[in-house]
Amino acid sequence: MKWLLAFAVTAIATPALPQPKGDTVILRASHILDGTGGVLKDRDLHIRDGRIVEITPPGAHFDHDLRGMTLMPGWIDTHAHISARFDQAGKDVFPNSLGEETREEAALSVAANGWATLRAGFTTIQSPGDRLDAPLRAAAAKGPFPSPRILTSLDLIQAKDTPDPAAVRAKVRQMKADGADLVKLFADGHGELSQAALDAGCDEARRLGLRTIVHSHSLAATRRVIAAGCTTLEHGNELDADALNAMKSAGMYYDPNLDIPVHYARRKAALPEAATYRSGDIAQMPEAYRTYVATFRQALASGVQIVFGSDAVAGTHGQNADEFVWRVIDGGQPPMDAIVSATSLAAKSLGLADEIGTIAPGMRADLVAVAGDPLRDIRVVKQVRFVMKGGAVFRKD
Repeated sequence: MKWLLAFAVTAIATPALPQPKGDTVILRASHILDGTGGVLKDRDLHIRDGRIVEITPPGAHFDHDLRGMTLMPGWIDTHAHISARFDQAGKDVFPNSLGEETREEAALSVAANGWATLRAGFTTIQSPGDRLDAPLRAAAAKGPFPSPRILTSLDLIQAKDTPDPAAVRAKVRQMKADGADLVKLFADGHGELSQAALDAGCDEARRLGLRTIVHSHSLAATRRVIAAGCTTLEHGNELDADALNAMKSAGMYYDPNLDIPVHYARRKAALPEAATYRSGDIAQMPEAYRTYVATFRQALASGVQIVFGSDAVAGTHGQNADEFVWRVIDGGQPPMDAIVSATSLAAKSLGLADEIGTIAPGMRADLVAVAGDPLRDIRVVKQVRFVMKGGAVFRKD
């Protein structure tokens, strides 16, 4: 199993550097994007017990020299299927199933996905719907384990399993009891839920203090999601002005996932790489991608809250930052707004704005540094040089 050997070698070669309790570690940075749209120059970040305790002008001592890089809050991917993987026969497996693999092999594959994602600068992810997420979530929460912080729905709700509102409510209650951080529902695609079922699911989740994210591609399905008062619309490839205005008025979040048609098409044909992508390269991209981009531009002009989700699946873990490139170069999103969408705005959408997504005293020490300046060239998000999660260093190139 070559992938397992590569994972083991990488993990040994790049161990986490945990911070001893009570000790202060100082990061010196020349260019800081604070996650809210602010820029800081020439500052020391003082880290203690996993949090930022102070930001000061440069002093006499520092532990990590990040000058010449751009330091940002650790990125947040609000839609990454961390348990999606290829089995030992190379077949796509997800969600909540085993392919041609043992449970141990599946667990190792999921852990490798977590390591690849963390090394790519993503210190928190939201994973919609797989029970295999739970052990990795627990391990990542306990200490310096090489995985992002994980929020997961553990399961999903679709019409074939939950055909009526009562069944949907019962499933939401079961997901809450099982420890889900959110509820994932399908308005179309894998079993279309009726308006009454969506109403029941989003209402029951609100009653239990859970957020809801809803898969919807068509305009008709999106209208049902809006009417149900759900938290976040996923995909949303068909939108009109009325739908966007309703989402904006309701304070909903929109997670468009431009990388979906790219990562599936890439399995069959060579496509331009994000690290070297140029605006003219859109002609070489799949037709579906160009449709996604057009809808994204429409949403961007509306002012709806757009969060950062890549919809990472098997074979794309660790490539999550490609989404930045598509959104900025083809989607026309200002680079700072794209970064905010993956930091403070993403944190707000997860109910974690007081913990992550911003560089400020009191916040968790989740940080990523890249070579160069993403405000000048967004493609440098593919050049991660430093990753810290909860005060522990997981990458230092």
